[in-house]
Amino acid sequence: ALIKYGGGWTLRKVVMHHQKKSINKVLEEAGIKQGSAEMIKSYQKAIDTIMKSLTAEEIQEAEALAIEWNEQQPPQDVQSETAEKKGHKYAKEFAKEMWKRCGARVVVMVAWEDANGEVIVGGHDFNDELGNGKLFEDLDECQDKFVKYA
Repeated sequence: ALIKYGGGWTLRKVVMHHQKKSINKVLEEAGIKQGSAEMIKSYQKAIDTIMKSLTAEEIQEAEALAIEWNEQQPPQDVQSETAEKKGHKYAKEFAKEMWKRCGARVVVMVAWEDANGEVIVGGHDFNDELGNGKLFEDLDECQDKFVKYA
């Protein structure tokens, strides 16, 4: 793969996903407010605290999940969260690589289920940022058809 989207699942990343509430509780108990600069600075230490509190069985389960998610795919809630947080970035990286390596223009249409089961549809066109390109003018028309497909 040209681009390693997120670098794969590790024990730590699985714990970060499954233990969000516990991580936030550690920060809260330390008097650190959500979204603050102090929170960003302290987040990795909070994860370390949770990692140290895990039992051998919990570690083994998280390691097994990391392997499973890397070999197959993570569950829908994880995919949805990734699509919402990183989908735009991934589409842009893909479009840039296709332009750089292949001289190809790319328009990306995406659809995924959000955490509530609602289908979210979007389109990404970065061609105006690549070379002397311009945006694909008929994207809205294509997107209308894509919505029916998705």
